[in-house]
Amino acid sequence: VEEDWLALACFSRLVSRLRPPQSAAESFAITDESATCAQPGASCAQPGAIPDPRVSALRLLLQSLDPQLHGHLQRCGGRGCHGCSAKPFERFQRWFLYDFKFEFPHDDIMLVWETVWAASELLGSSDSFSAFVAMAMLQEYRRQILDRDLDFDQIMQFYDEMGGRHNTQRILRWARELVASVIRLCKARV
Repeated sequence: VEEDWLALACFSRLVSRLRPPQSAAESFAITDESATCAQPGASCAQPGAIPDPRVSALRLLLQSLDPQLHGHLQRCGGRGCHGCSAKPFERFQRWFLYDFKFEFPHDDIMLVWETVWAASELLGSSDSFSAFVAMAMLQEYRRQILDRDLDFDQIMQFYDEMGGRHNTQRILRWARELVASVIRLCKARV
């Protein structure tokens, strides 16, 4: 970035992103009791690791909005942690860790970041919208995942090969539509 004010704004936002994330599930008042292991006292994450709330939010979105794809991912993900249903989804953590840096064309990544950051006004946490972007990426290739019966390794390889070639505008539009779907779903339950 060549302009000082923009560099400062980007750096400031980056520093705020490096703080521990607010739970995306808390932003939507969703509780995720199934993210804990089936055995009392067992831990799904590595010792001392804190489960990423964005991964839990993605899993909850899949569970709520696309049970068929969620079921497929559960089946192909194996049985990590003595039946823990959260473990396989941790493979998507890379998307969150790098803020989708490798998934979209280089020229579009600032648009993705700006959209995710701006979503904090609507959702109360930019981490929440990250889960919707991840969900939109899965929905974009849903048919290929299900038709080819891809397992997690194949899914991650597929996304690695597609890195930098995703249709940014379509995925961001889809993510916004998913937010609207969740809002409608929440209103219908009230």
